[in-house]
Amino acid sequence: MRKLQLYLSELEVYNEYAQSKHLSISSVTVGWHIEHTLLVILKTLDSMKNSDPLKYKWRFNLYRFIVFSINRIPRGKGKAPTIVQPAKEENINLKELIDTTRNALNEFDNLHPNQYVKHPVFGLLNKKQAGKLLDIHTRHHLLILNDILK
Repeated sequence: MRKLQLYLSELEVYNEYAQSKHLSISSVTVGWHIEHTLLVILKTLDSMKNSDPLKYKWRFNLYRFIVFSINRIPRGKGKAPTIVQPAKEENINLKELIDTTRNALNEFDNLHPNQYVKHPVFGLLNKKQAGKLLDIHTRHHLLILNDILK
């Protein structure tokens, strides 16, 4: 989770440009990408904390296999589920949300290896898989933010 903590520091820097947008890269603002990324981390951790490790069962998933193998999410291929889409309000305190996420990440290490989250495309992800996906997903959005601000 050390990498994710570093990514949060990068998101903090991008917060300064929250209202920026580059339509040829993305139809939403830098702030939207930051908030979405933080919501994904928070919702994932919350779901994992409330999961029963005894109910986790590994199953092969082709999409997960591909994304984990190439270590990236292809751009424009996914749509954020409603639960992790930022609200339409633009007045959210992203700095506060980054701090909340940073604190929540501290709890990740205490999770049981088989605590899990149910992903809409990749199926059940245990602690190790969820950590990898959070890394890939956060990096995906950081690359988009970098391109928006070039």
